[in-house]
Amino acid sequence: MLIFARLPTTPGNEQFDIEYRASIFWSIPDRGKAQQFAIVAHVRNTKQVGDAAIMDADIEFEVRTIAN
Repeated sequence: MLIFARLPTTPGNEQFDIEYRASIFWSIPDRGKAQQFAIVAHVRNTKQVGDAAIMDADIEFEVRTIAN
């Protein structure tokens, strides 16, 4: 998965964002008109120095509507 491939190896609060684009089609409300969304993953390395875990991350997702 792209998110973990980009996760910094340095323990601490290193943070980055990854944005995905999605087009969704449905028949309601605009007769099949596609709606555009940006899904942004806010990723933070939460591993602390001395943790036994290989990696530990906090990921929050935000969805934004993109004007057509």
